[in-house]
Amino acid sequence: MNSGEFVPKPIPNPIEQIRDTLKVAGSRMPLGLIVDRFRNGASPEEIHLAFPSLSLETIYRALAAYLHDQHVIDPILLREADEEEKLVGDAVREQRANGFRETLIARLEQKRSA
Repeated sequence: MNSGEFVPKPIPNPIEQIRDTLKVAGSRMPLGLIVDRFRNGASPEEIHLAFPSLSLETIYRALAAYLHDQHVIDPILLREADEEEKLVGDAVREQRANGFRETLIARLEQKRSA
């Protein structure tokens, strides 16, 4: 081997599955967050400004991997979004059932009248 010869390093997979959620590898960032921004027209640089904990290289690699395997990843992201929507809906219904909002409003009115 020549001392000036370029030997590429293997590139690790930029996407990992933790429990049932796809994440950007080496972070706790859900892949769906950066994919949504990308689909809505944000550039990788704009995504980096919004999420500075991710390097620009990591964002490019994650988006490239997403675009390469979009047919496999899109159904997973759709399922994740459906589950998140259900959890949020359940939490809102539970708060309403417990009178959480009403309790907070009553406390606020009590403070204002004091």
